[in-house]
Amino acid sequence: MTHEELVCVFKRFGQHVKPRLTSPQSTPPPFLLDHILTRDERVYELQETADKLDYILVQDTNVLDDIAHNQTIIENCLNHIQTLLTFHVSEVHQKNGVVRLVDNPGGESFDSTGGSTRSGRQRKVLVYLPTNEVITSYDELEHKLEGLGWEKYEGGDPDLLQFHKRSTVHLISVPRDFRKFKSMHMYDIVVKNRNMFEVRDM
Repeated sequence: MTHEELVCVFKRFGQHVKPRLTSPQSTPPPFLLDHILTRDERVYELQETADKLDYILVQDTNVLDDIAHNQTIIENCLNHIQTLLTFHVSEVHQKNGVVRLVDNPGGESFDSTGGSTRSGRQRKVLVYLPTNEVITSYDELEHKLEGLGWEKYEGGDPDLLQFHKRSTVHLISVPRDFRKFKSMHMYDIVVKNRNMFEVRDM
């Protein structure tokens, strides 16, 4: 084949040959572009999920604060109800509807050690079961509660001594004056510390 014939062959078939290399600035193939878009969408979805989790965490923290606040209110109401139960109506004047309240002879009173008593009955005491000790002061109570994972809670009612356990939403509230430590407070401690405390007659 002569040189002229070779040139004709290259001219004839060369126009059907496409370059195999692309420039660095060329557009990525469609399948790779789809993959990139999918990855970006997943990153966005993960970020959106993280934002939602942060929001839920903040809401849960607010709920815990509300629960602690509401429990303080309930404790105050229970204290007020307990106070009312220590009285009874002695006389009702039918003419003017005046009701006179006097101390209830069967009501609960409290001795200097904080134990609650009733007329003609034994007084109630709180006993720490592991050592069979009678709790006679808040120092003793605080020491026992700290050993069970409770911590002092300072954000509540200033008239109450309160303890909170991080792993729960429970809040123990007792009056700061140990002489006002009533059986209702003792039973609250018993319920929130299963098999650790007991209320006994003494």
